[in-house]
Amino acid sequence: MVNVWNLKPGAEIRIVKTFRDRGGNEFPEGRVLHFLGRNYLPYHSGHTVYFREGTMSLCDDDETRVIVENRDGEYFVLTKQSDSDYSCGDSEIRATEEKRTRSSAGGASAIRRRGQYKTLLVGMLAVSVAFAFTIPLGFWLRPRYPGLSDQLFAAIIVVILFGVAGCTMRLLLGPLWTGKKPESAPARFPDPDMDPASEWSTNGAGSRTGYEISFQDFRRLVSDPSCQPVIAPLLRDWYGYEIAGHGPETVVRSQNGDRVGLLVLHHKIQIDPSKQRTIYDRAMDLWR
Repeated sequence: MVNVWNLKPGAEIRIVKTFRDRGGNEFPEGRVLHFLGRNYLPYHSGHTVYFREGTMSLCDDDETRVIVENRDGEYFVLTKQSDSDYSCGDSEIRATEEKRTRSSAGGASAIRRRGQYKTLLVGMLAVSVAFAFTIPLGFWLRPRYPGLSDQLFAAIIVVILFGVAGCTMRLLLGPLWTGKKPESAPARFPDPDMDPASEWSTNGAGSRTGYEISFQDFRRLVSDPSCQPVIAPLLRDWYGYEIAGHGPETVVRSQNGDRVGLLVLHHKIQIDPSKQRTIYDRAMDLWR
C-alpha cells in the first residue's frame, strides 16, 4: 500500500479523503498531486513532502501520522507512476545557479576584452605618434651628422622610434596601471559574503547536530509569505540582508543591494551551529 515513506518521484496521487496538514493547509478530496520529493527531519519526525502543486507538512508524532501511514489507502491512492513526469527542484536550482555563474563569467570576459581593445588602440596611437615624430626628426638630423654611417644612424632612429612609442603608451596607460591591483591580490566580490574563501568555512561543518534543515525547506522559509515575517528579522540581524518578493519571485539582497544566492546563504547558516539551531527552532514553530 502506498504511503508517504514509499512515494517515488514522478508518482501521481489522488486525495480520497479531505485532510489538513500540520500547517493547516487543506487537501480536498479529488485533488491530484504530482510527487517531487520528500525531506525528513529525524529530530522531530517531521516530513516535508513536495508536490508540483504545493508542499505538505506531516509528522510521525502527532495527528497527521495517520496520513503518513495512509493505511488501506484511507487518505490518498496512487494513480500513476511515471519518471518522465518528474521535475526535480534541485535541478532547477542548479540550472539557475549555473546560469548566474555563466552570466558572471560572461561579464568578466567582456571586461577583459574591452581592456584588450583599449590597449590595442593605445598601442596603434603610440606607434603613429612615434612615426610622426621620428621620421621628420631623422630628415632634420641626417644633414647635420653626415659622418655617421647609415647603419648607425638607422639604429639611432629605431631607438628613438621605440622610445617615443613606449613613452606615449606609458603616458596614456600609466594612470590605469598605477590603479590596477597586483595579480596576487584577492579577488573582490560585490558582496563579501559571496567570497568562496569565507563562505565555505569548516567552522561547524562536517558534524551532524540534529538541527539541519534541507535547502528545499530553507527556500520555503524564505519564500513563503507566512514564514517571511519570522525569517526576515533573523537575516536582517545576522547579515543585514533583506527579503524582497515572495514565492518564485523571492530575492535576498545585501545592504549594498547585491543579490545573495540562496544556496550560499543556506550553507552559511548551516555551518554556524547557533544560527542553524535558531532557524531550525523557528521552522518547527511555524510548521507544528
